[in-house]
Amino acid sequence: MSYQAVIMLIFLGFAIIEGIKGSLFSKASEVSDDWRVELISTVILLAATQPFILFLVDQLMFLGWPQLKDSLVNVPVIWQIALFLVFDDMMQYWWHRASHTFIPLYKLHRAHHNARYMSVRIVYRNVTIQHPSYKSGIF
Repeated sequence: MSYQAVIMLIFLGFAIIEGIKGSLFSKASEVSDDWRVELISTVILLAATQPFILFLVDQLMFLGWPQLKDSLVNVPVIWQIALFLVFDDMMQYWWHRASHTFIPLYKLHRAHHNARYMSVRIVYRNVTIQHPSYKSGIF
């Protein structure tokens, strides 16, 4: 099974747990536009952001370090997973930190922190749609 499938199963597992509890789509503190923010964010992530990043990284690696192609093919899978977890986690950390440091990135990212509830639904929530009940902060 691919790592993408495992990640998707974990994500769906949390969604199922929230669904069984009856709280996946009915949070007491959510506002009417929350579902739009989450839907738009997820679609943009899956249809544009992730494909663009994968394409860009592939091209940069090909142009900058073509000799590294297939360099991990003979490395045991457990080490590949460990490398993926370490480097993916570091990338997530630095991207998240940059999203809080640079104003243009934060304007896109703040919707992730504007939710008044914790849910599996807000994982990929990164598009700001203004709602009167959201406090705009300094921006």
